[in-house]
Amino acid sequence: MLPGTNYPKTTTSLSLSGFLVIDKPTGLTSFDVIRQLKKITGIKHIGHTGTLDPLATGVLVVGFNKATRLFEFLNHDKIYTAEILLGATSDTYDTDGQVTKKASIKKQGQTLWEQLGSDPVFPTLAEIQTALTGFTGKIEQIPPSFSAIKIQGQKAYELARQGKTVVLKARPVIIHQIQILDYQFPSLKLQISCSAGTYIRSLAHDLGEKLGCGGCLAGLRRLQAGQFTLAQSIPLKQLSSANWQGYFLPLEIIFNELLAVEINEKELDQLQKGQDVSRTDLPTDKCYFSLVYQKSLVGIGKYQSDSQKIKPFKILT
Repeated sequence: MLPGTNYPKTTTSLSLSGFLVIDKPTGLTSFDVIRQLKKITGIKHIGHTGTLDPLATGVLVVGFNKATRLFEFLNHDKIYTAEILLGATSDTYDTDGQVTKKASIKKQGQTLWEQLGSDPVFPTLAEIQTALTGFTGKIEQIPPSFSAIKIQGQKAYELARQGKTVVLKARPVIIHQIQILDYQFPSLKLQISCSAGTYIRSLAHDLGEKLGCGGCLAGLRRLQAGQFTLAQSIPLKQLSSANWQGYFLPLEIIFNELLAVEINEKELDQLQKGQDVSRTDLPTDKCYFSLVYQKSLVGIGKYQSDSQKIKPFKILT
């Protein structure tokens, strides 16, 4: 457990169920990270709460064993910093794809982009600020063709790589806030707070289209995923079979998401048998509760306020 994290210790039976917050390096898929963690920890049942593209770095929340059953109860809002390359477009909406339009930019003395054709449009800061207002709040966003969204059972990026036309429907997402951090054409750096399911690659592409110059994602770093932050994360390369448990977060972090309800031994036995438990002391505006026995999480209960009973929704013991 990280220093300063005052969560209750898990019981012996749950000691290998919990979370790691990984600072994912660029160049790896989220599944690559899972594969490495299986080798490091020896645990086979591992999942993550939200994928990061190979280009992206930062917070990747990983659950082990019973922790994967809690994913749906976690807050999945995200905060990112992103670098958008204006004057460039690509088939994948990022610089890992085939760039179809290029502006000129220099980094570390090396020319990364050669100007082609006529001079690109240079949007002003004021124009960018105005354009960004159309991307905040609840919006309809079309995901990139190169994405893991499935079409009739097949991932969109697999179809796109085969040269097939991929048509994806717009989906509602929420972008809570966009802050401009720096702008020196063609590089635009933003901080973005958004809901789960938001594609920052699509935001980069759509913003470029709105500005009339094109745009694609050149860099992305996830600063936060729900309650999990970079301050809690550990770079993957620093993890080993000898130290990984020192960064393990227990199942009880769910207490930050769902109100904890103490239950006694008799109630635990009832819930384990699939029976409802009568409780008249719970707030009626809550649906799900963390069930706690002797300071340890033992499951998730669903409260029915009309009958004043807790139903066993997910029992972990």
